[in-house]
Amino acid sequence: MKIIDVSFKLDFIKSLIGQKFLQYRCSPFLVRNSVMSIVDLYINDQKYNLVNFEQAADYFGELDDVAIFEFKEKTPNFEFLDGDDYTNTPINLFISGIELINETQNLYQNETQIYKVLLTRAIIFHLENGRELMFEKDDCFFSEQIIIKTGTNLKDKLDANFEFEKDWNEDEYKAVCEHNIISIN
Repeated sequence: MKIIDVSFKLDFIKSLIGQKFLQYRCSPFLVRNSVMSIVDLYINDQKYNLVNFEQAADYFGELDDVAIFEFKEKTPNFEFLDGDDYTNTPINLFISGIELINETQNLYQNETQIYKVLLTRAIIFHLENGRELMFEKDDCFFSEQIIIKTGTNLKDKLDANFEFEKDWNEDEYKAVCEHNIISIN
């Protein structure tokens, strides 16, 4: 069985608790509350990137363009979102907790598991005023969209319709998709 892990790293995420989320910056919304490929996050005096870029990767035995959702520190000498065509959304609240919604995609061939893919589907920031801010990877494997939602109980509003299961349940293949919520306080 092949295991692929592209989920967010917990130690990095834990360090954000108690810090002030100043703002996020992204392109204007597309058809719905989503943006293409990247969101800049400004937390305390650090800049971070949520990126969802297509990369050539193993997609269940085939080399394909797959959108990989990553959360990383911004490279100091490189500005992803430069210019005036972007929207700054002020937050100015402390982060009281974070939830990661991780997804495990299991693929079976003739009842033998051949792949296990671990990825982060969404990150939810719990803010000091009781509100939440969620950044969610679109569930189509090649989509670079990042969906942005605000409100409460956002883990219940995940756009998880398990495209993976729909795409792979045929003939000798069976796909099983599971969500696991990791709460960090």
